[in-house]
Amino acid sequence: MNRATGTELMHEPTEMMTSGSEENTSGFTGGFLQIGEIIEGWEVTSQLNVRSLEAEVYRAKKDGQEGIIKYYRGITNPKMDILEKMQGLHHEDIVNLYKFGLYKGRLFEIMEYAAGGAYDSRNEDGSYKYLPLSEEETLNICIEMINAFKKCHDLGIIHRDIKPGNIYCRNCSDTPDENGRYTGIDIVIGDFGISSIMDENEKYRKTRTANRTSAYAAPEILYGELDYKFDYYSLGVTLWELAMGKEPYVTDQGRRLDSTYVMQLALEGFAADNLLRTKPLLSQKLQRLIRGLLVVNPEYRWGYEQVKDHIAGKEVEVKTENKELKFNIGEISCANLEELAEAILENPEDAHKKIFDGKLKSALKAKFPEKSQKVEEIAEEASANRDFYNGICKVAWTLSLSVPFKPGNGYVAYGADDICFLIANAPETMLPLLRDKKSRLFAYLEVLDKKKEVSEIKSIVDSCGSAELVSKALVILSGRTITPYKHAKYKSFTLDTPENLASQEIPADLQNRILALINERSCEGLIYPWIDLHLKERGIKEYAPKTWKELIDLFI
Repeated sequence: MNRATGTELMHEPTEMMTSGSEENTSGFTGGFLQIGEIIEGWEVTSQLNVRSLEAEVYRAKKDGQEGIIKYYRGITNPKMDILEKMQGLHHEDIVNLYKFGLYKGRLFEIMEYAAGGAYDSRNEDGSYKYLPLSEEETLNICIEMINAFKKCHDLGIIHRDIKPGNIYCRNCSDTPDENGRYTGIDIVIGDFGISSIMDENEKYRKTRTANRTSAYAAPEILYGELDYKFDYYSLGVTLWELAMGKEPYVTDQGRRLDSTYVMQLALEGFAADNLLRTKPLLSQKLQRLIRGLLVVNPEYRWGYEQVKDHIAGKEVEVKTENKELKFNIGEISCANLEELAEAILENPEDAHKKIFDGKLKSALKAKFPEKSQKVEEIAEEASANRDFYNGICKVAWTLSLSVPFKPGNGYVAYGADDICFLIANAPETMLPLLRDKKSRLFAYLEVLDKKKEVSEIKSIVDSCGSAELVSKALVILSGRTITPYKHAKYKSFTLDTPENLASQEIPADLQNRILALINERSCEGLIYPWIDLHLKERGIKEYAPKTWKELIDLFI
């Protein structure tokens, strides 16, 4: 993507999410727990900079033993039946859960501390601490993983979040090898926070908490029907990362592909192709293992027996589906969904008739029934609203998000993260599209499952100046979760919900800075736009808090 910097409207860059293993061992943690606080006899010693929407993570100690406290924000919580099963589960490849319960009205877990950290741990220079692994190491870890899966699955537990960041080393080598790589010792699977339980007679587990952000998630998450094979799909992506020492679905330029685009790759059966064409190429044995694990249909996806047999050297079939097609848009012959999407965007007049007379829907029905149905729904909505061009654009991106959004001036975007980048750094290009309620930008965002966000942005277009519109669009598209400051003192400070803002212990100097930004209507760090959006939702249009208590009272 053209990343020439445009007009900066944020004085301090806003982080959507941070991760790593830095620790805050003194002073303000920016979280709900403070250094020295005690839960069930465990004393908090530091906060780990491993942040997510669901929980904060702390190191703790009790009677000379070290542990980890996971303290949930209250936005999402793990299921109690999962925790009860995990507390009684003892397996050499699964992290030990010591205690769980409520503290100050929020759920906590206290679990084993794995001193070696996770397999996605990084060195100071940003390189992986443990990766890449050799083929032998990768296969050995795979065997330990499927043994842990078997134990969990026999108890009805689907982990649902398998990735290198949830595979821990109880210890590691004292020194790195000649390549600067440490060796992990004694692996365990941890973090069962979004796990599901299947009843004995269930074929699939219905879920309403589909997490679409993970590059490791199996495509059936979109339909809310999960079984044990979900974990095996995630294992396929994880093994690729362990063996390659690279994040999955990241371009050579370091750009992370949008999660909706990655999910479409998975749905269309192209995830394995996308990963395995990356150089250096993996061995045929590893490639076949990963292909078997990334099969779209869970019924044909490899499981415990197939993986075990393959590693043992037995021949195991990999079942794939034919996803080719033949369809013309004008003079352009299209052989796959990506070519079809490109042809539609390049030839909207030729595409119009075939979309709205039902020919495209019919051509897709046999091999792409979900796409066919979606094309029909988009055509009907566009016809009802007399908004045919946006309907054509939605059809194209629904067929393939491999085709980028092009706002003009040489910029391209592959997903919502790139859109946010462009809004922040090229507002002169993006503002006209934000102002136009029928722009193709909104069509693109709706295909990215941002329909609610699109509606909210459209509702504020007429009442905002340029800087405010750009800033509020960023807050909305970030899911209203922002980390305003990157510098060390306040890097743990996060704005997610008004309730959590009210419950955090925030130092006086940071309180004063926030109050000043609000009263100046400054867009720095997106704090005022975040506050204003939440207050106007509550019907509060005029406000000028002079004290922190006055601000918090506005939300109560």
